[in-house]
Amino acid sequence: MGTTKQLSFFDRYLTLWIFLVMFAGVIIGYFIPGISGFWNSLSSGTTNIPIAIGLILMMYHHMAKVSYKQLTMEINTLKLLGYT
Repeated sequence: MGTTKQLSFFDRYLTLWIFLVMFAGVIIGYFIPGISGFWNSLSSGTTNIPIAIGLILMMYHHMAKVSYKQLTMEINTLKLLGYT
């Protein structure tokens, strides 16, 4: 029998976080109607730059197979050695 990985707290409740953020966006849009103009000003053509950056950050880990745990350990090692 293989070992099973347990999901992190964030991953376990990902659907809840998504709905909470969607709800927060609706509430912010209701109470601050001018916010849509601000977000639209951050577009280039038909591309919303903050959304594009967020999507790239979300997909990069899976596309590049980056191990952030390993990366964090390497950064901490560089800090200990005085390189950063």
